[in-house]
Amino acid sequence: MRSKLFILLVIIIYGLRYFFTHGELGGKPIYANLQAISEESRYNPPYTMNNPAPPVFIRKAFKYFYSGYDVLGIPTGDSLSPYFWIVTNTHANNDPSSPEDVYYVTSGRGFKLSCGYLNALIEKDNIDLVVEEFLKNRCVLP
Repeated sequence: MRSKLFILLVIIIYGLRYFFTHGELGGKPIYANLQAISEESRYNPPYTMNNPAPPVFIRKAFKYFYSGYDVLGIPTGDSLSPYFWIVTNTHANNDPSSPEDVYYVTSGRGFKLSCGYLNALIEKDNIDLVVEEFLKNRCVLP
């Protein structure tokens, strides 16, 4: 009887862990941290006004569930919303609410990322393959 109760308890604990770490609910802390970075004053007007916005790569920008997440801020060309923010070392393969399977936040739709910068970043850092393809399909030649 005790072994059955123990097995049931393990299944319940595993089920709850899976529920809170996968899908839309599991991605919320990642999106919340990404949005917090995007709202930092140093990445927004007036600090970015009249200055060209270079790409910003932040290694271990935040931690969640014992994992560090790297973030790339990609220039958009928009003075009011100068960056498109994306997590580069993981993807959302289990979140049906994320159509492109990557974690990103932006106020606009597009961004301007040089393919040369992206290739150098890929050689130097651990970029998730899904994120790499997402960015390669949207980068521009120098």
